[in-house]
Amino acid sequence: MGQTWSVSYVRSHPEEATGLTTRRTLPSGAEEELLAAARALTEDLPVDPFDRLDALHERLCERVTYDASGTSPHSAWGALVEGRAVCEGYAKAFTLLCRLAGIPCSVAEGEALTEDGVWGSHSWCVAVPDGAAVTVDPTWDDQDGILLTDWLGLSDALLADTHRRLRTASRLPACEAEGLDWHTRHGLAFASADEAWPRYAALSPGEVLRLRFSDDDTLEAFLARLREHPVCACSFYAGTGQPCVTLIGE
Repeated sequence: MGQTWSVSYVRSHPEEATGLTTRRTLPSGAEEELLAAARALTEDLPVDPFDRLDALHERLCERVTYDASGTSPHSAWGALVEGRAVCEGYAKAFTLLCRLAGIPCSVAEGEALTEDGVWGSHSWCVAVPDGAAVTVDPTWDDQDGILLTDWLGLSDALLADTHRRLRTASRLPACEAEGLDWHTRHGLAFASADEAWPRYAALSPGEVLRLRFSDDDTLEAFLARLREHPVCACSFYAGTGQPCVTLIGE
């Protein structure tokens, strides 16, 4: 249900969608329901295109739970209306939100490396805020109620070890620009554990701190120091595939 769709908008006002066209049969009123849910998440967005991208990413992850048992988990409708979707639904929903917000975006289909070391089918996005193409994987950033930014605004080079596009996705723009990932843009990318330590030491209760390191070894050095010489109480999540950690002050 609602597997494919297109958004119409006036070029001079890309923030205002004028229509939504679906290409599969939906129950009566489903198109309007989907568009209303999407528009609700695109209200009061920042002006800066990258800040807009960040806000849409956060809102989508807050709205959706990874769940294949919904009515239509592979669709934007399942993600935005039911709040339950798998990677394809996440990617289609994020693409819809970006287009409504005036950011060119498309679904990238391909394969991703699982924790078991096996390549499996996966969907993510290629967005073009402010003329620069970047990859966004909202599914992998939505981890059991923890919002990550590990996969937000990456280049193809940063994604190469874990994601590979199918030939059908080769038409999408290459993501060649470096330094547009969320952490670098927010001054939270570090070349050493020592550089990041003062930022961690200032962590306050309830604060969420997201850090990126130059490589896996540097991340491990930071985590080892965190375990052996903690300065403040916190829980943390360090996924696989990117040298990032999310800390939550306690």
